[in-house]
Amino acid sequence: VLCFGMSEQMTDGFVLSLALAASSMSEFFIAFAYISVAYGIFFSPDKKSDYNEDVIFKNISSIDRMNKLTCLAIPKTSGVCEEKMALEKIFVNGREYSGKQELSKTKYLCQIASLTVERKKELSSEEKAISECYRSSERDYSVIDFLPLGEFSPLDTALTLGPDGLMIVLRGGVEEVLGRCTKRRYASGQTELESEIAYDYVLKAEEYEKQGYKVVAIASKQTIYGDLKKIVYAQSELCFEGFLIMREPIVDGCAETVKMLTDTGIKVLLFCDDISRRNENLAKALGIIKDHSQMITSYEFVNSN
Repeated sequence: VLCFGMSEQMTDGFVLSLALAASSMSEFFIAFAYISVAYGIFFSPDKKSDYNEDVIFKNISSIDRMNKLTCLAIPKTSGVCEEKMALEKIFVNGREYSGKQELSKTKYLCQIASLTVERKKELSSEEKAISECYRSSERDYSVIDFLPLGEFSPLDTALTLGPDGLMIVLRGGVEEVLGRCTKRRYASGQTELESEIAYDYVLKAEEYEKQGYKVVAIASKQTIYGDLKKIVYAQSELCFEGFLIMREPIVDGCAETVKMLTDTGIKVLLFCDDISRRNENLAKALGIIKDHSQMITSYEFVNSN
């Protein structure tokens, strides 16, 4: 228990406490102790209370336990990245555009992409960014049926009704979507999707992922099929429409903090929503891992020592 009397004694006690902390703690924890004690001294006491009896900081042994910390686990969302994901770029017709450019081709991609977001109360950061990228009150298409990513479908799939009749729209990973496409968007029409072009698209997506972006691919096709219960028949021979390129802003100073923790001998674990190239590149950029071999699934983590 740390108590203080008059202002002079308070200053002496504070300096003495800081000196004791500095003798046994690394620089990181010295800074923490400094802030904690300073806050207690200048803000905690009631001005009307008797400083001879008022307790400023108790259970100081907890600081010693902090000094023995060897591992720190942090969640990606809110811990490393801000919770809101924003659409920054759009890749369509083989070209990159700003997410704020309102061209007919980018508006069309945003419009059909927004159809792949299921109308529900709780949306993921990705779903929120997609639904916000197209806000027109007069939609050209309406969703008739929706099958989310899960046990029955490897992609988010929507059956929609538009000016030209029924249309299937898919959203998912670049390679997964491209594997179901035989055509690609070209100008205002469609053309064959050559294997070389598809490979170039995969490489382009990897470039974005290395920069910490989330790349979401969109594909569609006109159809007479109106039953999503047999979705496998609808997820083939589609037209590749393009990418939506989004990113969760990284919290300022995160990489420097991770390095400081690592330098003091503390191992940092990063919990992510999935094992993907984007999250792998994020962990590498922050200095948390060096290569793919250091990534493990949640099942492996739970069953490890």
